[in-house]
Amino acid sequence: MGARLAGAALGFAGQAMAARMLGPDEFGRYGVMLVWLLLLGHAASAGTSQLVYRNLAVYRVAGSRDLVLGLLRMAGAMVSITSLVLAGGGILALHLMLSGIDSRYVVLGTMALGALPLLATQDLLEAIARGLDRPVLGIGPAFLLRHLALLAGLGALGLIGAGADEVTVLGLTIGGLAMSIVVQAWLVLPHVLPLLRGARPLYHRAPWLRTALPIALVEAAEVLFQNMDMVVLAIFVPAGDVALYFAATRLVQVLGYVPYATSAVTAQTYAVLGERGDRLSLQRLIGRATLAVTSLVGLGAVSLSLAGGPLLGLFGAEFRAASGLLPVLCAGLVIASALGPGEDVLTMLGQERTCARIYMAALVAGLMAHLLLIPAHGATGAAIAMAFALSLRGLLMAFVAYRRLGLVLPVGGGLLMATPVRGVASRGTVVTEIVPGEQR
Repeated sequence: MGARLAGAALGFAGQAMAARMLGPDEFGRYGVMLVWLLLLGHAASAGTSQLVYRNLAVYRVAGSRDLVLGLLRMAGAMVSITSLVLAGGGILALHLMLSGIDSRYVVLGTMALGALPLLATQDLLEAIARGLDRPVLGIGPAFLLRHLALLAGLGALGLIGAGADEVTVLGLTIGGLAMSIVVQAWLVLPHVLPLLRGARPLYHRAPWLRTALPIALVEAAEVLFQNMDMVVLAIFVPAGDVALYFAATRLVQVLGYVPYATSAVTAQTYAVLGERGDRLSLQRLIGRATLAVTSLVGLGAVSLSLAGGPLLGLFGAEFRAASGLLPVLCAGLVIASALGPGEDVLTMLGQERTCARIYMAALVAGLMAHLLLIPAHGATGAAIAMAFALSLRGLLMAFVAYRRLGLVLPVGGGLLMATPVRGVASRGTVVTEIVPGEQR
């Protein structure tokens, strides 16, 4: 969490500096292209991230080196193929099929699409670090060095009196991404190689693919879910208004790092406890994680809502106008946090297909809300639609986790551990049954 929050502070500083150097219109175009890089780059991981840290954690504990080697080889191949196909197809479409769009977007889009394999590789390295139970090695370079590079580059331009445009800033962002991958690999690989000594690759292709493909759908839906407000907003409002909303989301994203950081140290543990059938410890861990995340996100939401104007003013005086969006955006994250770690629980305990269906339902509902509210209410409509979509997704996942797994996800769920339910672990195995009048 410390690494993510430090990265958030650096990222906020870098975005604020970029906004001041570019101005609202150019910063808005940069923000849209950055969103597309994140959207397609994370989708290019092809479901391997959660597949890797879920199974790597289990194989590592069991000492199954052959399966570790097979899993990593297959994941690497899937990431390479998917990211290159997406990047190549996207660049071809941009230059041939979408040739009528603004030339500035063509240049920015080509740069962003070319960086897709880099972001997908970084996701894979982070997943390996999490599977090794060393999440900081994966998270640290990704969220510290990447932002530091942007800050250093912009600072150097400022010192020599050189100007910057959106192409320059995106180039610095991609350069920071490449640098962080080198450091990330240097930190993670020494912990992987001992696991592979003497191993011969053993592949469980069919089970891995059956797991990875729904997760890929979940991850693609998740990234689109997180960025659909920017995607739809860019269609209906000018680049300057998009920039104001983008600045507000860059500030609120600090709160999103709290559940992410908690997930980095708990998700793989959910898988291990589910494999062991230790439902009691699993429910306790979920309860503690949800309480901690909700408390921290709630405190952060109040702080950001009160201090939003001055903080947004760091982007430029005109960005203070976006401060009214902060309470709405924060409310959606608080509600989502209070409803528990639904995605982690469902995907780690063998319910990834159900999780994919919930994500798609919430995504469709969210897109409809954005299309309905943004034309009428602009950025405020986008904030309301995002809060609605986050709440709906969390509610559906909590309901399914209780009905199918017997786990109570919302905050305070640890108090309900003795409720008469039937708990089901991953792969559909009944591990605990609590019937009326009995407690175990």
